[in-house]
Amino acid sequence: MACDELCSEVVLFTLLSPEHRLQGVTQDLPSFWKNVYFDVRKEICGQYLMHYLIQECA
Repeated sequence: MACDELCSEVVLFTLLSPEHRLQGVTQDLPSFWKNVYFDVRKEICGQYLMHYLIQECA
């Protein structure tokens, strides 16, 4: 069951870097993970090479 079937409210996700800087805003997490995540991850990996939250920056 999708979220839109459970509620009528729009949920807005704010995506932050390890330093709590805005990296993106989305309402569509499936699309984010499929289309945008790898570009955001590349950008974050370049800035936060030693951060414990960033895994396998390649």
